[in-house]
Amino acid sequence: MYEKLKNNCLVEIEGKNVYEFLKRIMKERIEIKSVEYKNIHALTLLITKEDYKRLQRMKTSYKIKLKKAYGADWVKDTVKRHSFYLFSLCICFCFLFFLTHRITEVEVIHTDKKLRDTLLEVLEKEDIKKGSFTKRYEQIEKIKEKIMIKYKDTLEWIEIERKGTKYTVRVEERILPIKKEDIAPSHIVSNRYAIIKNIEATKGIIIKGKESYVRPGDIIISGDIYLNEELKEQIAAEGNVYGEVWYTTTIEYPYFYKEEKETGRRKKVYTFSFLGKKIEFTKNPFKDKKITAKTILKHNVFPISFCMEEQQEIFVIEEKLSKEEALEKALMEIQKKIEETLIEKEKIISIKKLKVEENNSKIIVEAFVSVYKNIGQRQNAAIINKEDINSEE
Repeated sequence: MYEKLKNNCLVEIEGKNVYEFLKRIMKERIEIKSVEYKNIHALTLLITKEDYKRLQRMKTSYKIKLKKAYGADWVKDTVKRHSFYLFSLCICFCFLFFLTHRITEVEVIHTDKKLRDTLLEVLEKEDIKKGSFTKRYEQIEKIKEKIMIKYKDTLEWIEIERKGTKYTVRVEERILPIKKEDIAPSHIVSNRYAIIKNIEATKGIIIKGKESYVRPGDIIISGDIYLNEELKEQIAAEGNVYGEVWYTTTIEYPYFYKEEKETGRRKKVYTFSFLGKKIEFTKNPFKDKKITAKTILKHNVFPISFCMEEQQEIFVIEEKLSKEEALEKALMEIQKKIEETLIEKEKIISIKKLKVEENNSKIIVEAFVSVYKNIGQRQNAAIINKEDINSEE
């Protein structure tokens, strides 16, 4: 088998008496690697490429025919014969990859145009833009984490969903706690669509009851104080309003789960590489590790290099999940991500799956999430009349 990997030739010889011709070949000191007799008039020889050229120069009445070439010559001949098909296949693959992995649209869903424009700029810096290539699930998760860290005071929750070649970004704006020093006349209004579940009012007049459905901007605790149907005073309403709000979110979870955890062990290791083989000069090498390599010496022609590596030991966890296990972990991941955004007294009421799809090695879960959340937001009060209050009711 090893001999066939070299530049050898399988040659067929036909003639009156091939045994006599074989003796002549041996006298010419042509190395015969193998011989196969078909009959007295035909045989095949495995010889080197150079010896085949010598054989062709010999004057003889025997028919000498090249049946097959091995080694680099065979590769070159195969590529040459099928070059058109190989080239067409590469072009088709590249074109198909281009069509299915280029982003055609990025849409941010939110009512605030300024926030939409800001997020589009941030996503563009992360190369999520029209014309760029789509990202892997792990890359999307890192981008989401990076955005949440950078805009922790602005954003409460973000979801980046890919459908085909389109990315849809859903986001919730974070409402910061009301500062105590803000004493301007104001109301407590709803900052989103919700059903009121509890009202904790310390100042002001409650004008919306429990189980009331509210929209963004609806007054729940009014800072306007009336006496005998006449506005007597405007104060800064204070209190917390908790309501049931809803999210629709989509998550992708792989069937094959792999996680790398650092053990904290590190060391410097010198390595020598030659022809793709690497030798480490160390005792008790790490089984799994992250490597940062610095080249000390490298030959410009031969594949030889000498490096110093910063090695960090890691522990690899691998799991192959069933559909049910992947679905359960996906729902747990949704719960975990939402719980990270919740503050005191806020909680998840329920999580219900809406749609479950499978795509190659991952499961795609769309879920409906109901959350018990603080929906109160301070809004500066303007002088309004009773009819305005009654219309709110």
